[in-house]
Amino acid sequence: MGTNYYVAKTINCPHCGDEIIVGRDDSLHIGKSSGGWCFTLHVIPEERLHTWEDWKEFLKHKVIVDEYGDEMTLNEFRPVVEDREWGRRITRSDEEMRRNHAVPGPNNLVRHAIDGRHCVGHGSGTWDLCVGEFC
Repeated sequence: MGTNYYVAKTINCPHCGDEIIVGRDDSLHIGKSSGGWCFTLHVIPEERLHTWEDWKEFLKHKVIVDEYGDEMTLNEFRPVVEDREWGRRITRSDEEMRRNHAVPGPNNLVRHAIDGRHCVGHGSGTWDLCVGEFC
């Protein structure tokens, strides 16, 4: 079970001109939080979003929305990516880790194994850099 995060989709109100959040922009998927895993940060080269630093700069004046419609600011979202930990020790067998394309990560988390196709790198903290489709 995990939660996907997106940049909020907005429109300008036809009456007052204020920006109104109308949902999520599915084309700007930020990443996914899954229990026990490092955050899966979506790398989108065509948007020049290669690192968490790129995303933080991009998200400075944006609203973030999760797949359930809950809105948050960058300051509220930052711990979801940067301050992850798992209260239990990793007890997965080597075979299970291989099957899940996982390797041990920081703070009792597992992370995606770098394969050059889906996971293209590990962040300096509790996030992985991944491209392509997300489940």
